[in-house]
Amino acid sequence: MDRRTSHVAAFGLGFLTGALLLAVVMGLQLRAYSAQAELSRQEAEAERDRAVAARDQAVAAQNLAADAHRVAAQCRAEANSERMARARVERELEEARNRLASKR
Repeated sequence: MDRRTSHVAAFGLGFLTGALLLAVVMGLQLRAYSAQAELSRQEAEAERDRAVAARDQAVAAQNLAADAHRVAAQCRAEANSERMARARVERELEEARNRLASKR
């Protein structure tokens, strides 16, 4: 093999080696980018899960507040009913006392 052929062969082998190294580096970069993308996806999913949990807690708190308002309204209605019943009983008692006093 003459000098020119050996130089061409060496250049070709060097070029192929460089291309192979470039492909390996690009493959490693691709893996790194894929890992970063997966990590970002996981973080986004975790953030979404936190947002859903916060929304669910807000809905539960609204439901509790609505229940509390409903119970308070029921208590007010019962208190009014009891006051009216007490007033009626007191009137009837007063009328009964007046009838008893008038019979004497």
